[in-house]
Amino acid sequence: MKKFLTIPLAILIIASCKNTNTEISNMFDNKEIDNKCKQGLEPQVANFIKFVKDGDKKAIADLVEYPLFRKYPIPSIKNRQEFIERYDEIFDQALKNAILNFYVCFGARGFFFISDIKDDAKYFQFTPCYDEGCDIRLQSIEYESEFEKKLRNQLIESERKTLHPSIRNFKDPICILETSEFRIRVDCMESYENEGYGSCCYRYASWSINKPMSEKPDLIITGGKVYYEGSGGSHRYIFKNGDFLYECSFPPEAVADYEGNIGFRIYKGWKANEIERYAPFGSEYVILEQPARRIVK
Repeated sequence: MKKFLTIPLAILIIASCKNTNTEISNMFDNKEIDNKCKQGLEPQVANFIKFVKDGDKKAIADLVEYPLFRKYPIPSIKNRQEFIERYDEIFDQALKNAILNFYVCFGARGFFFISDIKDDAKYFQFTPCYDEGCDIRLQSIEYESEFEKKLRNQLIESERKTLHPSIRNFKDPICILETSEFRIRVDCMESYENEGYGSCCYRYASWSINKPMSEKPDLIITGGKVYYEGSGGSHRYIFKNGDFLYECSFPPEAVADYEGNIGFRIYKGWKANEIERYAPFGSEYVILEQPARRIVK
């Protein structure tokens, strides 16, 4: 990969069992891959690369675990037919070139496509497949093509006009969650130098579930942070409001029941100076806990 290509890339894949028969023979002959890396190379990874090289949209679509989320507020891809129709929106030439010019290594979290250039080490991630005859499943694509960047900006500006004036000012929308009682919106307000907790200052806004976001929020909290846990992708958005603490927690997207594992909690009595990056919050402080689902229009 050329040094000027600096696109952020990450594809996360989970395993499911199917029969495959893929030759990986000389695919990486021109790459400097050590023996350990070669031994870890699964035929299914080479299979995915071959599908991309051949432009076989249908074969790639068969690997996908639906829905395939796109960065909010771009709608998620709900099924195989929609993936085929939107394939070119995601897999632009820059992404295809990156896939075909990366090499695969085996790591603790799975397979990685690592750049040849040390200071430009973008990657795709695959979870390892240990069972004979098992096949990979495409779980997420953390990449934005130029098409998607433009589309996302258009959708953001369109949505901004529908919001109550008190919350129209934000840098980047993060998510909208709904519980049985609340509608919750999290936005990035401004970026700052990374302090180990993410690079945004977040805002929390919530309404009762029967109110639209065009109405004034019932509660607005600013100064929130995101806390990452481990290397699997679990994270929590935390907001402090006096003696109360509000938490929106997300599991890794590789979790099969991803939507069912999003949580919303309110704590009372948790001291602000006791909040640490990896500190678990005691259940004795929880005054409300509800499952949530992520809303993508």
